[in-house]
Amino acid sequence: MDEIEVPTLFLCPISLQLMSDPVTVCTGITYDRENIERWLFSSCKKNKTCPVTRQSLPHTDLTPNHTLQRLIQAWCTNNNNAWFGIETIISSPKPTIDQTQIVKLLMEAKKFPEKQLKCLRRLQSIAFESESNKIYLESAGAIDFLASSVMSEAAIELLFHLNPSESHLKNLVNSEGIQFIESLFHVLKHGKCQSRAYATVLLKSSFEVAGPTQLSNVTSEMFVEMFRVLRDQISQEASKAALKLLVELCSWSRNRIKAVEGGGVLALIELLLDVSERNM
Repeated sequence: MDEIEVPTLFLCPISLQLMSDPVTVCTGITYDRENIERWLFSSCKKNKTCPVTRQSLPHTDLTPNHTLQRLIQAWCTNNNNAWFGIETIISSPKPTIDQTQIVKLLMEAKKFPEKQLKCLRRLQSIAFESESNKIYLESAGAIDFLASSVMSEAAIELLFHLNPSESHLKNLVNSEGIQFIESLFHVLKHGKCQSRAYATVLLKSSFEVAGPTQLSNVTSEMFVEMFRVLRDQISQEASKAALKLLVELCSWSRNRIKAVEGGGVLALIELLLDVSERNM
């Protein structure tokens, strides 16, 4: 069977694979949505350049290329039996999320407590659709709202997955530091396992940008709960976050005393013994 050559126009410049959801950036270059979103949003230091032209992007809006989408679909249909793997269904372009829709959901969640869970679930589905949607949620003020509602399971889950930037966390900790950290601590102490895992990671990130006063004024109860996370082994990510937070907090001498009072020595011995047993 002769190999069918895919038209260059149908290939994503990043992956060199057939595009399933072509979108165009402001430089006029078209990419597959998944690849360009990974390029723009997934790295710690977000890229703000066009991969092909290397031009700076004044904005990161992605415009669905419907014309190219239809051409790719037609080509796939015509070559369905001739090209290996072409039977894979090419998805329709994802609908563009309107920023006003996100703002409306946030306002509804704030105004009507009885509708908050429904709104949060919708915001969660929007966030999970793409990395760019997470940026839209953050710019619409979602993180500030979620931080104020963090004792809700749906809110802390969404806040965790939005992964607030360092600057945004710093603003949260500095402006509402005590209330935000106390709310996370409440979830850590009374929440379900998964919510406790989210709270642990968010606390670790928050204390990384906190000031000396907040770091040195941690209560003994905080250490008790951190050691409980280690004992319960909720998740590997939560355990790592708890250990990193303990290292950060114990750089202050007064916190070392609180850590011992909170049962730190016994908890760490148990953890080491457990690791040793698994390695035997």
